[in-house]
Amino acid sequence: MTWDDVMRMENEMEQAKRREHFYDLSKDAYVIVFHNDEFDNSACNRPGSAKDMERIQQVLQHYRCDKLDINENKPEEYVQQKMTEISQKDFTPYSCLIVFIMSHGSVNDTILASDGKWFYFQEDIVDKCTSNRTLDGKPKLFVLQACRGNDRIVADARPPRSDKVDVIIFQSTYQGMIT
Repeated sequence: MTWDDVMRMENEMEQAKRREHFYDLSKDAYVIVFHNDEFDNSACNRPGSAKDMERIQQVLQHYRCDKLDINENKPEEYVQQKMTEISQKDFTPYSCLIVFIMSHGSVNDTILASDGKWFYFQEDIVDKCTSNRTLDGKPKLFVLQACRGNDRIVADARPPRSDKVDVIIFQSTYQGMIT
């Protein structure tokens, strides 16, 4: 038996184990929402975003969700404090965690808080959730409605068109990791 054979067998055993694993979704989901539509600098306000918030609430009322943990128009310090709480919360009674963030965004997945300060999606949100051991083995879904840069489409006579808008990509893991 060669080293390649051993590695192939180990890989097949690992894949078989993964196929046997199913998420227990019989419990309620815990849903936290950070929604910024009004900012200290009113030029940054996001009119119409309240409609998106209403739709999220309408859709989730039809699913097993605990009362939504809605945090609207909060400063960066509040977001940091809230995420520290989330990193320490006992999620044993829940099937999964769903996080919605609706605000302005920029490069490197930075998100604008209501006070005009920026926080990082990966370090301040995702990492705080994944560090919570009571969420191990449970799905953690993140829905981010925010720009990811400053590029704009410049048009002359025709309306701008891009195939890079209104796109949702779900991936089961990070680049370089196995699922």
